[in-house]
Amino acid sequence: FVLSHFSLLTGPESELEATTMSERTSPKPTTVLVTGATGYLADVLIRDLLTAGMKVRGTVRNIKKAQNMIPLNHVNFEAFEADLLIARSFATAMEGCSIVFHVASSPYPSQYEKRDKEEDPLEDVVAPIAKGTKNVLNQARKTPSVKRIVLTSGVEAMFSDIAELMEDSDDDDDDDSKDSDSSSSNNNSPSNRSSSIAELNESCWNKTASLEYQPYAWGKTDAEKDAWDKMERQEQWDLITICPGFILGPTTSCHRSHASTQLLQQCVQKSVVVQWIQPMVDVREVSKAHLEAAFRPKASGRYLVAHENAMNHYIITQILQQKYPQLFTTKKKKPSSPRFAAFQNGWKRKWVKRHMLSSFSLHINNSRSIQDLGIQYRPIEETLCDTMEQIITDGLLDETRMAQEEFKEAVRKKQARSLRRAKRLAREALEKEETKKEREAEKERQREEKLAEKERVREEKEAMTPELAKEKRESEKQRRLEEKKKQREEKLAEKEKQRQKRKAIQQEQREAKLKAKERKRQEKQDQLEKRQEKDNDQDKTLSTS
Repeated sequence: FVLSHFSLLTGPESELEATTMSERTSPKPTTVLVTGATGYLADVLIRDLLTAGMKVRGTVRNIKKAQNMIPLNHVNFEAFEADLLIARSFATAMEGCSIVFHVASSPYPSQYEKRDKEEDPLEDVVAPIAKGTKNVLNQARKTPSVKRIVLTSGVEAMFSDIAELMEDSDDDDDDDSKDSDSSSSNNNSPSNRSSSIAELNESCWNKTASLEYQPYAWGKTDAEKDAWDKMERQEQWDLITICPGFILGPTTSCHRSHASTQLLQQCVQKSVVVQWIQPMVDVREVSKAHLEAAFRPKASGRYLVAHENAMNHYIITQILQQKYPQLFTTKKKKPSSPRFAAFQNGWKRKWVKRHMLSSFSLHINNSRSIQDLGIQYRPIEETLCDTMEQIITDGLLDETRMAQEEFKEAVRKKQARSLRRAKRLAREALEKEETKKEREAEKERQREEKLAEKERVREEKEAMTPELAKEKRESEKQRRLEEKKKQREEKLAEKEKQRQKRKAIQQEQREAKLKAKERKRQEKQDQLEKRQEKDNDQDKTLSTS
């Protein structure tokens, strides 16, 4: 699509890369929509859009509760209430928007937080991702002003564990070895790559996630595939998906519930840290990727946005201990056993075996985001330090405040689960009540029909004179006799039909037997003639000799 009001689309590509977003915009700002405005990434994205001169609309579930988390006082920002699970709740917010940033999703599950046994993966994790994406895209099809959608997916839609990437790589190597006659002499062929390195790129799709194994990744995968399917079935808007790694980096306000905050707190405060490899990226790079994907005409498809080197949590701990030694109570952190970490945090044994106990390392191929979107990845050490500075500034390492935050967060999650359960039970009760009413209405209708029929028969009886009643009885008797006669005739006709059928079958069998006998007789006759001819030939031979 073409956004004629952006100078971004008119200048040469080399000049574009040297300008900022604020320099690329024209005096007439574009109206865009950002879903999940209170989220970690959306917070940075909204402020980047406002800095670029856009008119931004943000959706939240409750504006009153989100007043301190969104820039309500900004002249170019407007907040709307919308729920991912409610269809058409985005209609008002999306009206008049040319670009939709669908960032809202389920919160990223912290691997250091034990799962609640009462949590329903389908209702609490998958539904806000898959159903929320479906509702947003369906509303976009009904909003003519929408021309491009930027969907925030994730590396979870690409893989569940390193073992999965290596299995896909082995399959590709087998295919390449069949097609290539000189792979042994090609230094760039897959067969010459290090077999211990798994590569992650835009062609990877998660094939192992399920509702039981990595439900968050399953929801992300299903939502992105459904989005691409919907895009192919219409021509109004195009779709770009951003697949970021684990997001770190500073925001306007750091919160205890952020997965990045929890990760760095664990690295600082726990005496034992697990050695877990994970793709990571700065939130500022992810925000820029969304902006560039929205306003670059040549942008298309999927973009993996992550630092090329996957980070080990134990290495992160060592970096932080070197930069902030005053925060660490122990002189030296120890790497934890993956099996012990799995037991301590309630991780799936299958995931620990396939990812943490794997002997493979992970390489992220982010060349497409660098070439197409112009992303320049800052060192991961800078991201870690910026994030830790904000955590320190906001006092999230204070034990008393942390305990209060944890208690509030636990209460909030419990209330949210109770509310979702209450809504689900209310929906089920309403459906049962409607079904019950329908059954009762059907029974009442049938009862009324029976009563009406009885009343009609009674009225007919009362209206009849003795002569009419006698005539009706006679006609009814005659009707029954005719029905019996008709039934007898039908039975006789059926018997005759069966008899004729049996007779025809018997005749066919007799004819078949006669033909068989005639065939045997002819065969014997032919044999006798041949024997006679043979004898005659022998007699002639003897007489001649």
